[in-house]
Amino acid sequence: MLGLLPGALTSAWKKRRKRPELFFLLCWFVVPFLFFSIAKGKLPTYMLPFMGPLAMLMAKYGVDCARKFKMKALRINGYINIFIGVAAVVAILIIQLVSSKPIYMPYEWSKWVLAIVAFSLWGIIGYLCSTLNGKHWLWAASCSLGVSLCIGQAIPNSSIDGKLPQEFIRQNIDTLNASKYIVSNSVGVGAGLAWELQRSDIYLYERTGELTYGIEYPDSQHRLLKPESFEQWLENARKEGNVSVVITYKDPKKLAQMPRPEELVTNRRMAILTYEKRK
Repeated sequence: MLGLLPGALTSAWKKRRKRPELFFLLCWFVVPFLFFSIAKGKLPTYMLPFMGPLAMLMAKYGVDCARKFKMKALRINGYINIFIGVAAVVAILIIQLVSSKPIYMPYEWSKWVLAIVAFSLWGIIGYLCSTLNGKHWLWAASCSLGVSLCIGQAIPNSSIDGKLPQEFIRQNIDTLNASKYIVSNSVGVGAGLAWELQRSDIYLYERTGELTYGIEYPDSQHRLLKPESFEQWLENARKEGNVSVVITYKDPKKLAQMPRPEELVTNRRMAILTYEKRK
């Protein structure tokens, strides 16, 4: 619905005196948007609350255009959706067939075909919205439906390995449950471990991320393990039970810097190093 965005915002501003409810929706969108644009941390979930008023403004503007037979914006919106669908399909094909670093592995052919089908539906619906003088403009709301339904099955394994650590954790849940201590060098992975294992005693290795403030409290400082003192901590911890270290890495040399474990399980982005108990 990007074709309706400029008109929706300007219309709400021009009608701010006659239609205060539209001005309220405009402020509801603009103020948080400016705040999070200035802020350092930008998570998509932070932006979801003010997408609602923007959607209502765009829907109101679209209905007004249809009632007044001002179909230009509605047709432009259809053209934009055609462009998005075609551009996404072309990008997937180029990256997968031409690029030296494809996002899908050869055995994942069904996933990238599914991604092409999803974005093709986006483009087809955009075409329907742009024909017959924008008569079917409401269909634009369903452009992303194909992507929404298919995205779960179309995500490449490389993204699952790097962005969805829960899958890797579940595959090795028995090893992790048998460990007295769990260590991670990623706050995100640490949160996933805490959730999947139902444990609140996860240790952090080297990096603190968003937990920098909390980890500085005296009762939490011991949860941060620094590389220079890790071997000594590991030696003491192994006297009490198994230790599992979950590492995220881009360069395999990262694993070589760790003490040699009794068991090593890896995928393309993560590794679990298990150190067994010593008497």
